Amino acid sequence: MPKLAVFGDEIAKEITTQIEVMQAAGVQALELRGAEGRGVLDLAGELRQTVRARLQEAGVEVFSIGSPLGKSEITAPFETELARLDQAIEQAHYFGAPRIRIFSFFIPERDWATWRGAVLDRLGQMAARAAAAEVLLCHENEARIYGERIANVRDLLQSVNSPALRAVHDPANWVHAGEVAFPDGYEAVAAHLEYLHIKDYADGRVLPAGQGAGRIPELLAHLQRSGWEGYLSLEPHLGGGPEQFQVAARALQGLLDSLGWAWS
Repeated sequence: MPKLAVFGDEIAKEITTQIEVMQAAGVQALELRGAEGRGVLDLAGELRQTVRARLQEAGVEVFSIGSPLGKSEITAPFETELARLDQAIEQAHYFGAPRIRIFSFFIPERDWATWRGAVLDRLGQMAARAAAAEVLLCHENEARIYGERIANVRDLLQSVNSPALRAVHDPANWVHAGEVAFPDGYEAVAAHLEYLHIKDYADGRVLPAGQGAGRIPELLAHLQRSGWEGYLSLEPHLGGGPEQFQVAARALQGLLDSLGWAWS
């Protein structure tokens, strides 16, 4: 059975509101990207303690750290990114999250061939450091990074070939890049799939699941038939706030219910 999750910072800045709204919608897992107006890598001291305490009191699972790692220029010093990776690993351990969401660096002029070697070297080093820390790095396909296109994502996953480097399948981002999200994007990452981001896209707009060109209903039906069990992480991108989160949650839950696929 799939587990529903959410980027709570799209609901509200305050962790208490994030928890109240997500649990009211039946969502019990969090992809922690930000709380109390701070990014996840910047949570520290008493504020970090308070955020963890409130999550634990509510029984909310932090299943992944929604870090911005790799959402930086490939030309920037790698030492800076390694330091941020160490921060992300610390946060993963602190919040009990076995996963860290990452990207594969912004590439100048989308010159994939020139920068391929640097990307693979960096991700290989990052994956080795993650493996030593017993966490998984989960790569999200995203605009302007090396992993924007299907061929590039397949290349980096196969070339790095580390059990500590997994994939996040984001249908909306594939469509935004001019790719076919399903089956093409899904098939490129299926062997490495860790979890999904749920948002849809069409005509220049992010939309609730099933309302765009991401073929999310077909994807979910395929996952159900294959016996897949994992996290469906809502990343609404509908403008933010509790109401827009509820729209996104109802859309996904409606698709799952129409399949008769129980979720938690």
